[in-house]
Amino acid sequence: MICVFTESCLERDAHHLAICESVGIILFVNGKFCKDPNLAKVDDFFTSGLNESGKVVRQMYGYSVHIVDVNNMPGLNTLGISIIRADFEPKGLIPLHTHSRATELITILEGTLYAGFLLPYENNFFKSRLFSKILNPGDVFVIPQGLIHFQYNVGHTNATILATYNSQNPGFTMIPNIIFASDPPIIDDALAKGFNISGEVVDIKIWLCYKNCGINNMPGLNTLGISIICVDFEPKGFIQFHVHPRATEMIHILEGTIYAGFLLLLPNEENIYKSRLFAKILNPGDVFVIPQGLIHFVYNVGSTNATLFASFNSQSPGFILIPDIIFASVKVFVNGKFCKDPKLATADDFFVTGLNVSGNPYQDWDRLNTLGISLICIDFAPYGLIPPHTHPRGTEIIVVLEGTLYVGFLAPDTSNPLKTKSFTKILNKGDVFVFPQGLIHFQYNVGDTNAIVFGALNSQNAGLIVVGSELFGTNPPLVDDVLSKAFQLDKKMVKQLQGLFS
Repeated sequence: MICVFTESCLERDAHHLAICESVGIILFVNGKFCKDPNLAKVDDFFTSGLNESGKVVRQMYGYSVHIVDVNNMPGLNTLGISIIRADFEPKGLIPLHTHSRATELITILEGTLYAGFLLPYENNFFKSRLFSKILNPGDVFVIPQGLIHFQYNVGHTNATILATYNSQNPGFTMIPNIIFASDPPIIDDALAKGFNISGEVVDIKIWLCYKNCGINNMPGLNTLGISIICVDFEPKGFIQFHVHPRATEMIHILEGTIYAGFLLLLPNEENIYKSRLFAKILNPGDVFVIPQGLIHFVYNVGSTNATLFASFNSQSPGFILIPDIIFASVKVFVNGKFCKDPKLATADDFFVTGLNVSGNPYQDWDRLNTLGISLICIDFAPYGLIPPHTHPRGTEIIVVLEGTLYVGFLAPDTSNPLKTKSFTKILNKGDVFVFPQGLIHFQYNVGDTNAIVFGALNSQNAGLIVVGSELFGTNPPLVDDVLSKAFQLDKKMVKQLQGLFS
């Protein structure tokens, strides 16, 4: 296997201090205007109130959320991390959903939750495996990017969690709503065939000390780009000047009073050896963000013990204590593969054949590792359908080689995440269409002849999640309450659908 490295092939791009406000506009990043870093202030990296339940309430499902993202914490822009607090009533449910741009790491503060995610079998994408767990206070659970998942309060008391994401804008796609509440609606034939149900069912209406959770003691974090720690301070306890070379850090104060800050080298050629201190006194419920690679410190200035959670947008953020910097050299092991010496590379390492053969079996082409691209060729019989599905790790672009296809993807309405917009098109030979990463989409041959499509994805392992099979064909099956409440179906219909997909 050949490993071709770029600056960002293993970790996220280096940070940019791109503060989003309406003054001093010099740059437009991630849909936000940015201001001159010289005008940045500590409050750009600060917000409070996470010790209180959120104002975004979903009474139908029995939960509320308090969101801390780039919209209310400008300094998060480009830093690739965010956090929410979710409060659940007894039997409250966050229904089946995905975060198309982020891995989620949840920590239970109070109560008992049943949480899980669905993962397709590698040898059969039309069946899925359920990874679920009963979680109690102090438990941590990670949900890989783009996978369908849920959280359900199985206790008789309220429950509270903190969820962190390795994106400043992780996205939120509610599966039942995005499929059956699309505007304009998906045609009945595509839905009926995609879920193996009759036209009547298609008319479903939606009303819609130091504790480290890192890759060494939570193997499932590997490649998922997120980790968390809990730090306890004695009075006057101090984490001295250090950096995390591979991650932005986001700290949330649970108890006590903390003085935290980071140092920024200002972009001034005349004073290149001078830095600016961004520091803040933090109390319970306060949140502070420290950009990747910047020298920072954390100090308990109170007379009592203090506790904080720190989240990182890397499964291995690194810890360099200034000036005790240690360098090490190891054989490179990336994405589960050892890298080959580039001096031994040949043309055949970058070559494969057989894509012109219909139904050519999938090949584990590990030479693509780290290159961030792959491709497929799909043959459709008349009225053949690739059911609603997602690629959690890649954007897909397709070119129609033969035939006529009806294709589309579903995106949440930015003004109401419980509703969606459909973007659909009839494609003919030579037409090109793109499906954004993580969004549910489909391809349907509406013609009377065969059709052929060429597709490319910007990941060497984009993943495939077939929504209907994932939800109703999982093993072991999801509990009836989760499916019936999420889709507003009676349990008899849930059993019927599970029987069709099992």
